[in-house]
Amino acid sequence: MFQPNSYKFILWSNCPKFSSCSHDSSNTSPTESRVDVVNPSDIATTPKPFRCVTRSAKAKRIRFYRNGDQYYKGLWYALRSDRVRSMKPLMEDLAKTMGDSTALPLGIRHIFSIDGQTRITDIDQFEDGESYVCSSTEAFKSVDYTNAREPFWCFALSRTNRPNDAAMLGLCGTDHVAVEPTHFVFPRIITVIRNGVKPRRVVRHLLNKKTARSFDQVMTDLTCVVKLDSGAIRKLFALGGSAVLTLQDFFREDDVFIAYGNERASADDFYVISEEYKRLYSGGIRRGGRRGVTSRPRVMPARNESLRDDRCGSVVPDETARNLPADLDERFAVLRLLGDGNTALVYEVMDRRTQEHSALKVIARDSAVGKIALIESELAIMKRIEHPYIVQMFENWTVDGAYYLSLELIEGGDLFEHLCVVRRLSERQAARLTKGLVQALTYLHDNCIVHRDVKPENLLLYTGPHGEFELKLADFGLATELPEDGGKLTVICGTPTYVASEVILETGYDEKVDVWATGVILYVMLCGFPPFQSSDGSQDDLFAQIMRGRVSFPSPSWDKISASAKALILLLVNTDKEERFSAHDVLDNQWIKTLSDVPSDFESMAEFIVESRIDADADVEETDREYYMSRRTSMDELSESGRADSYEFSFSRNYS
Repeated sequence: MFQPNSYKFILWSNCPKFSSCSHDSSNTSPTESRVDVVNPSDIATTPKPFRCVTRSAKAKRIRFYRNGDQYYKGLWYALRSDRVRSMKPLMEDLAKTMGDSTALPLGIRHIFSIDGQTRITDIDQFEDGESYVCSSTEAFKSVDYTNAREPFWCFALSRTNRPNDAAMLGLCGTDHVAVEPTHFVFPRIITVIRNGVKPRRVVRHLLNKKTARSFDQVMTDLTCVVKLDSGAIRKLFALGGSAVLTLQDFFREDDVFIAYGNERASADDFYVISEEYKRLYSGGIRRGGRRGVTSRPRVMPARNESLRDDRCGSVVPDETARNLPADLDERFAVLRLLGDGNTALVYEVMDRRTQEHSALKVIARDSAVGKIALIESELAIMKRIEHPYIVQMFENWTVDGAYYLSLELIEGGDLFEHLCVVRRLSERQAARLTKGLVQALTYLHDNCIVHRDVKPENLLLYTGPHGEFELKLADFGLATELPEDGGKLTVICGTPTYVASEVILETGYDEKVDVWATGVILYVMLCGFPPFQSSDGSQDDLFAQIMRGRVSFPSPSWDKISASAKALILLLVNTDKEERFSAHDVLDNQWIKTLSDVPSDFESMAEFIVESRIDADADVEETDREYYMSRRTSMDELSESGRADSYEFSFSRNYS
């Protein structure tokens, strides 16, 4: 799974740091801004949340180990006295992060000094830079915690499958990590099934040059995310039945694996029931690697789910979420369900006193488990921003571990839904919507905020004063701030179809990833399909196309589109970050300024830019005709109104 990024947010109201930020932000914990548990009597009088708060005291940096776990390398934890005032919430937070059924079977009930001589009973006893041991019982186990090292995996191999050179496997228990070749490593997402009672839990994990340096590293990381009841992963098999014994085995044809502890593998384990199948292949991830799969027509990403570190779990049922706490239920009447997401449900509600309608986002307690930092980071950012093209948050409450956000109601649906109906937009419409989006991004980027998940599903539409559609940017679940030291962000997240090349390459990225996504959206609005798409649904192939960055304008879809629009797309979807437009540059572009009604000399210059780029990419693997036909076929198959002779396109969404 993806490692969570760290954030820091400052709430504001006439706050100098917010108004004069020049790409300054922090890379610390998002929990620095948090929502206190609501006093029910204050719900009705809570003011709109825009205020400035002062910085808190410096956190103590402490390392925690598991009692008796000689392989656990410890967890560094930033302890803030203003955030954690007693031992109980600290132990609960640590249990969520480092809980282990073997070393901590009863959770965390005791914390000792590293030598076991002192039992910590008060927050003030912790010292900055020191190490401590978490335990489920009062019995302290004396282990050399400071020299803990990762386990080495040794498999009992039969004579028929034992390799000639065991050293090549890197499986022997030695005192150093074996050096393994990694020339075959490329970015890919693998799916791991946690063996057990069906339907089994499914987790996803990203492999790349950083996370797949050795077989031991991958196995250790998988142990942490899969969390077998028996502890460490001892055996791993591809869904096709072959054992995973080397790092290279993760990069062969199969990308779905089954994880075992000490139990025996049986033939029934490799049969996937229907419920597991939905979990495996939702979100566009399918079996098959780079070769050995049958080619099929390209398919539009179903619902364009985001890549994030909280993919496990789901929202609670609609019936449960509708049952608001008594004080909120007294204030709001739930009218209808507007939409659902990975962790939340959104309802249209009516204020019983004022009769005003708004949106209420509900994140149930069960859905919030393990995602508190992400939720609080979203709240922290939404509290400090206000812009005409961004969905406004009015109030928020935390009641019994569940989160409730009162949001501006946008009744026109999202851009994805709109494209389902109209299929594609005119240049003027596309330019107007792009201008609104870029104005929102300019505001965010000027205040050091990167959205990181700009896509049609997060662009909500409404009818403007002149009778034309306008949009508002929503969903700040992946938003973050730029580092204060001017460094780059490195956490891999976003939505595959719209993610920028530098995110996949892990070269570090900044706010220009939002501009890349804007270019992809503009491309989709004008023709009805994305610039990058795998012919067989392979995410590896999609990422490879994105990293190459070759944008084509196939006939006949693009025959009537101006060169100015094409040139702007090329300036946005550019793998060279330095050459890529910023949000300010986009607003200065003539095609945006004039809403596509550009002068002839500008159009001529744009034609030259497009022709030059097409000539540079003349070695593209398929012709424009092949590129177009593959998409036309797939879109007609997915469209309810699609016909074999139609040159139109539509989207398909999948809620499984």
